[in-house]
Amino acid sequence: MERADRLEPLIAVLAVVAVRLLSTKLLARSRPGSFEAAASFGPEMVALLERKLGEPKGGWTNRNLLRAVARVGGFIGRKSDGEPGWQTIWRGWQRLMWMGAGAKLMEGKKKMRVMTRPKTIRQPERLEGTKNIQ
Repeated sequence: MERADRLEPLIAVLAVVAVRLLSTKLLARSRPGSFEAAASFGPEMVALLERKLGEPKGGWTNRNLLRAVARVGGFIGRKSDGEPGWQTIWRGWQRLMWMGAGAKLMEGKKKMRVMTRPKTIRQPERLEGTKNIQ
């Protein structure tokens, strides 16, 4: 990451992510009861949030989605806490992406297990004069 030609693509991708998170935060503040933000995250990520935190009361509104992402990033969400900050939202988004990558890997492993025959395991040969321990 020391050369500019390697940093430019990273900055481009992270700028798009930052705009998406900014849009979600603005939607959560201006229209907290609407459902637009869930579409921008995609059904897989919303399903991961639901699996980890449970479905919120009122569904995945803009505010609930933003607070759920922030909770993954360490936001506690007590009554006196206020709204989540940028660092917890960003951390939550990063962790959510890692969770999504892990879920895809696990899904691929399950498909591979179905497609391949299990290997037969050879039993160790018994040495003469010894007992097998079971």
